[in-house]
Amino acid sequence: MEKIKIAYIAKEMPINGISTVILNYCRNLDKDKFDITIFSGEPIDKYYIEECKKINVNIEKMPPKRGGNPLKYYNYLFKKITGKNFDIVHVHGNSATITIEMIMAFFRGIKIRIAHCHNTTCDKLRIHKVLKPIFKRIYTYGFACSEDAGKWLFGERDFKILPNGFDTQKFIFNLESRNRIRKELKLENKYIIGHVGMFNKQKNHEFLLEIFKDIAKENSDAYLLLVGNGPDYQIINEIIVNHEFRERIICYGECSNVYDLYSAMDIFVLPSKHEGLGIVLLEAQINGLKCLASNVVPIESKISDNIKFLSLEDKNIWVEEILKKDQNDRNKNYVKNIEKIQYYDIRKNAEELANIYKNLYNK
Repeated sequence: MEKIKIAYIAKEMPINGISTVILNYCRNLDKDKFDITIFSGEPIDKYYIEECKKINVNIEKMPPKRGGNPLKYYNYLFKKITGKNFDIVHVHGNSATITIEMIMAFFRGIKIRIAHCHNTTCDKLRIHKVLKPIFKRIYTYGFACSEDAGKWLFGERDFKILPNGFDTQKFIFNLESRNRIRKELKLENKYIIGHVGMFNKQKNHEFLLEIFKDIAKENSDAYLLLVGNGPDYQIINEIIVNHEFRERIICYGECSNVYDLYSAMDIFVLPSKHEGLGIVLLEAQINGLKCLASNVVPIESKISDNIKFLSLEDKNIWVEEILKKDQNDRNKNYVKNIEKIQYYDIRKNAEELANIYKNLYNK
């Protein structure tokens, strides 16, 4: 059987949710049936480049789309994608700004053009609105990570919710990992408030740092653990340097073993201004953590009873909830919530995606 040739397109691949989702599916699609190439603008994290080599996936580094000269990005892509080389183009983004990639695929003779939405808004609303009418006519199939994300990009048109699948068993609570990480951080007997996410406006680190002032005053054992990196790292770091409790704030940076860090935490907080789904919330709930999220996060992210959605308008309720030390048996959490957790199991999700690809190809 001839392989189905797929081109994944992403504007960049730092360590973040979209990049991880792309790689998780690439890992689990059968390479005897699918020939996969990822086209990504810079930056691309070295971790993804190395992983692609291991799993027999091609990855092509393009000029940066964000900043610099985006025409170089489009020119590179136009030369590389053609119906002679690819059967399907699958574009990942969060707005109608992916219309240009779709138009290129159309003019290069690629008949199956999949748009995949990962968020519920974007930072280029004006361009999004201008391109939306063209976008509606140029894509042929729509994916979204949640109902809210799908309605944001596709409106009342049909779309398929494709879960942000991952290896759920990796995120089961591990006492050995907890003790090791807490010892490494010299926080063996402390109360660790955790956050995992890119340093950008969406993730709302400023809010988290603000409420931590009140938390730290009330609980002398409270520490804030921030995992990630991003375009606003320097801005956030300046706030931390001037923070009243800066010695109790830890910027851990990016890592590939985030599942170990969840086990080290005592509570997980996600005060985002918007989210397509919030995959880190899924990971944290699987780990058995008590989770607090802003009430703009889609309800699909609730897979346990350990989560509460709070308004960003009331800082006091966040402080109160974080200071509560609820008892929870994290060891039994995975089995207790197995049905909802398995919805995000990457093996099942990849099989479903493979069938969609095959059906579209055979049409």
